Amino acid sequence: TVLALAQDRQGRLWVGTDGGLNLLDHGKPRPFAGSPLVAGFSVGCLTVARDDSVWVGAGPALLRLKDGVLAEQYGPERLPTTEVVTSLAEDLGGGLWIATYGDGLWRLRDGSFEHYGKNEGLSNSAVYCLLAEDDGSLWVGTNAGGMNRLRPRAIRQIGAPEGLSDSDADAVL
Repeated sequence: TVLALAQDRQGRLWVGTDGGLNLLDHGKPRPFAGSPLVAGFSVGCLTVARDDSVWVGAGPALLRLKDGVLAEQYGPERLPTTEVVTSLAEDLGGGLWIATYGDGLWRLRDGSFEHYGKNEGLSNSAVYCLLAEDDGSLWVGTNAGGMNRLRPRAIRQIGAPEGLSDSDADAVL
């Protein structure tokens, strides 16, 4: 059963199934051996990052493939959740959003994880789907909680540390 699809910039189609990960390379299908972390798990979500690496969610594991080779893997000892990964999305800053069924959202950025759940305003901890928009917004679909929209920080300070000649702002145009 096909559960997820993602096309990379070379025109190859990555196919997540209940039996693992496959690559359809210009019409030629082949199973991807990958990692023992995905053994026994369905590949339920895929996303292609800006650097053309492919992120794979398989049960409670997360993998990153670069040029068709396993580059990173996050299993129980590295992923801060044991819940099933349900959806993946990359944001404008290159962070990877990881949706889980039961533990809300996790964001992987620069090797560190941040958690977003009900305490941070998410309507439900069971997250089904994600959509990252070009304006930096992240749409989050949850179980019995509807849609949530996360936006980048609303207040941005710009002063001398950010490159202005002075931090006094006496006029705005």
